[in-house]
Amino acid sequence: MKKVLFRKGIAIESDTYYYFDKELLEYYEEDTDFSDNYEYFCSLSEHSKGYGVAVCVESKENVTLDFGGATILLHGTIQPFVIANSKNVAVKNVNVRYDRSFTTEMILKERDENYLRCRVKDGFPYEVKDGRFIPYSPYFRDETIDKGFVFMQEFDTETLKGLSWPVVIIGSLDKEKAVLPWGGAVPMMLAYEDGEDVVFKGENLPGYKVGSTLVLSGGNREISNLTAFNSEDVLIENYRILNGLGMGILPIYCKNVTLDGLKMFYDEKSPGIASNTADGLHAVALKGDLVIKNSVFYGMIDDALNIHSNYYAFESKDGSTMYITCAGPALTFKIFGEGDTISVKDGHTMRETAQYKILKIETVDKKTKKLTLDKEALDHAPGDLIENLDTNPDVYIENCSFGKANTHLRFQTRGKTVMKNCFTEMDLMFTGDTNYWFEASPVNDVTFENVRFETERAGVASIPEFKSCENEKYYHKNVKIVNCSFSTPNAIYARFTDNIRFYDCKNDKNAPFEVTLDNCGSFMTNCEVNEHVTHTRAEKDE
Repeated sequence: MKKVLFRKGIAIESDTYYYFDKELLEYYEEDTDFSDNYEYFCSLSEHSKGYGVAVCVESKENVTLDFGGATILLHGTIQPFVIANSKNVAVKNVNVRYDRSFTTEMILKERDENYLRCRVKDGFPYEVKDGRFIPYSPYFRDETIDKGFVFMQEFDTETLKGLSWPVVIIGSLDKEKAVLPWGGAVPMMLAYEDGEDVVFKGENLPGYKVGSTLVLSGGNREISNLTAFNSEDVLIENYRILNGLGMGILPIYCKNVTLDGLKMFYDEKSPGIASNTADGLHAVALKGDLVIKNSVFYGMIDDALNIHSNYYAFESKDGSTMYITCAGPALTFKIFGEGDTISVKDGHTMRETAQYKILKIETVDKKTKKLTLDKEALDHAPGDLIENLDTNPDVYIENCSFGKANTHLRFQTRGKTVMKNCFTEMDLMFTGDTNYWFEASPVNDVTFENVRFETERAGVASIPEFKSCENEKYYHKNVKIVNCSFSTPNAIYARFTDNIRFYDCKNDKNAPFEVTLDNCGSFMTNCEVNEHVTHTRAEKDE
């Protein structure tokens, strides 16, 4: 492998080790390569025109980008890295930051039922205009906060721990905008300047505490700090995100991804306490192994981890041709590939009615794909769920910390998941959404070992949203929690989950654990528990 000095604008070649010999590398829009390939971004909408990409490794093999601890400073809405259709690529020893965070941090000075008085921290320039709050820098201006839902999260100013995570709309009182797609209303408010303060006025405002730090996050989730698309053997090592936009690390339809020393946390180098405007790691439809080790996930505005594929829905068939539609918002993600095996589920249950191998994939329109299958398709019902059985990675997480945030660690893979020797202030969650996001799949083999939970909510939450049926009563299965410690007795909340094992765990209160099992199957433990059980309908009928 040849060794080459990295410079801005250099054409990346295969079989090359690139190194950087300075402390700072700056990118402006004119330094980037423009891309409108929607597959390289998280959720490129029909209104987007694409973005500049600072470093793109496309259709290459055996590439290492070693920045030697340098900082990449981005001026404007720039995608730092894209790795696409490549094999054996490493990005290492780099800090990535923007000149102005895409979050805005402020201290809540005073509140009443209908207003919040805030002092915006230095380093977060903004403008208030016609009730709107507009963050800006010399290189970007975000006038979208009144267009839809945005997070305005609450953090403890001293400990930096997350306290609450409301979504709000600022700059509009249009009631029709205020209903979430999955239910519930959103607080709406208008912004006003009052001397050095900003006052937000509205009704049903969140119950923030005076003295807290409020972090307002912009709505742009289209780019990430690093996107790896349709690639194999990707290594991200000693990589720090100081103030990322959108998703942190976004691997899509990749095989074998390793994160070793991904760092997201607050210190004297940080522009603010929020390290990223959305998820820390958002891993979509992976294969092989996903390895996460020696990493810190603090200060995310959304999930620290979200590991999932996505369900599509059956639309129609013609012989061995099947038309399927994206059931949720994940229109731009690559979920299927030729040679993959898909499973068809009856309705929104887990009762499998058929399996097929994909021979060919064609895009019909934004939501619809045409699959050529290895055999004639059955007469499935419109809306039956389509799951890719091959995008279920094995996940190994070790020596990692998760916290200083308000949301969760989400696991959805049929592969083996092992998390050990870790610390978390966030609950570990198994979902299974058949209502809005349609994120797949169920977990089948999970072990949490020697994990320290410092949470008020249940440490492990299994909350699928699917219809139980006689053939398949349960969604998640085979969850083992071993030799873990909890700050409170609140340990497990689970529904439609089978074969839960809870052994050799302790809590700081030396009290019986609180375990809630709603429509669950087997549960075994050698710990003292207060077990709250609701039986399944089938068991009641028997």
